Amino acid sequence: MGADKASILIIDDDEDIQVMLTSLLTQNGYVTDTAKTGAEAIEKLSRNRFNLALIDIVLPDIRGTQLLLQMKEIAPQIRKIIITGHASLDNVIEALNAGADAYVKKPFDPQQLLKIIEEKERLRRSEKNLEDIIENIPAAITINTPERKVIAMNPAVWKILGYDSKEEWSNMPLSDHWVDPKDRDRYYELAKRGAVKDFEARFKRKDGTIFWASITSVAQTTETGSTQYLRILQDITPGKMAEEERLNAMSKVARSIAHDIRNPLSAIRTASYLLRTCEEEKKLGILKAIDHNIVYADMLVQNLIDFSSPQPLNLVEEDANALLQETLAQIIIPDNVKLTASYGKIPRVKFDMNQLMRALTNLIVNAIQAMPKGGELAISTERVDGAIEIKIKDTGVGMSKKELERIFEPFYTTKAKGVGLGLINAKNVIYGHGGTLILESEEQKGTNAIVRLPISAR
Repeated sequence: MGADKASILIIDDDEDIQVMLTSLLTQNGYVTDTAKTGAEAIEKLSRNRFNLALIDIVLPDIRGTQLLLQMKEIAPQIRKIIITGHASLDNVIEALNAGADAYVKKPFDPQQLLKIIEEKERLRRSEKNLEDIIENIPAAITINTPERKVIAMNPAVWKILGYDSKEEWSNMPLSDHWVDPKDRDRYYELAKRGAVKDFEARFKRKDGTIFWASITSVAQTTETGSTQYLRILQDITPGKMAEEERLNAMSKVARSIAHDIRNPLSAIRTASYLLRTCEEEKKLGILKAIDHNIVYADMLVQNLIDFSSPQPLNLVEEDANALLQETLAQIIIPDNVKLTASYGKIPRVKFDMNQLMRALTNLIVNAIQAMPKGGELAISTERVDGAIEIKIKDTGVGMSKKELERIFEPFYTTKAKGVGLGLINAKNVIYGHGGTLILESEEQKGTNAIVRLPISAR
């Protein structure tokens, strides 16, 4: 019947009944105690915690129904079963109205009594489990009157509000913890109309710190016909902070994209005007500038797409040297940047041509942009152990150790333009191939990007 057995108080002035019930219940694993009078029962109930009481309706000093009413005050949690030989409809109604949970007539069937006790015991265990859950749940739960008086709560209430105990918090109305009185008034107005779900507002703790909470409440009608409000308050500050960080990041990205897209658009617009007015020999240079800005704008958009919706790799065994040459052919190398390329003898490896080309493009464009005053760009390939290695080295401004530590963070950039997604996208693509991307950099000396891709099994 379970390890957590009920403790039962037998309240009856008949010694034979006491002995018989004690024997029956102890044989079935229950812990028992006895009382012959209402006064003795009250005294024992005030000193000990019982789970259930068997009560004779007629006691020497008090009626059992009157004792039931007193027990509501001193032991409200206890289950109460009336046992009597004075069975009548009036007695049954009186006992149930006074708070009895069951009514058994003498002489009773011991097995039937045990069945009733076990039923009440199962209910007690279920309620205890529910109480344990409510006691330990991190959400603050209160039961309130229409006048907003708290009549029941769990420990999370005062913990969320920053108090050390129920007693410390008890004199502080919950309504005083709202940051914005308008939110408070709007919530209580909604609660009057019915259930409220996920009402979000800011609250302040005892120490003045602010936190976000979500409140859900529902009105309940009690047995006496009065209204009570069950309210559940959850601290949603981490989620709100994450949402704010996401919105801030989106705002930062939007501003950065708007700024960076305007640059090539402005250049293209200016070039378009110049094409209509310039001399013929200058048109080729203007067309190259238009093409360069279109490629740059497309790269910005593509980086955003790659970051937000990574695509599965389509791996095909290819020549990495040929891919690198094709990538370089699509990038405009400034006149003040000297390019040297050294292609080693490397085996074919499996890679996704389109995605790896975009990753290498990002690395090469970064290297070029790191040399605004010109410099040298050295690109090489070679076989190293069980991998091929692609090096992209520039003699640009380089990065500090602090910058290098953050360089793969989304939206982090050391450049005047760019949204800070190129490197993280390149890294994700290369790692998706089972490879690695290492950046070596020193301020005012340049950066070396080292890509390693595993050699395909043959």
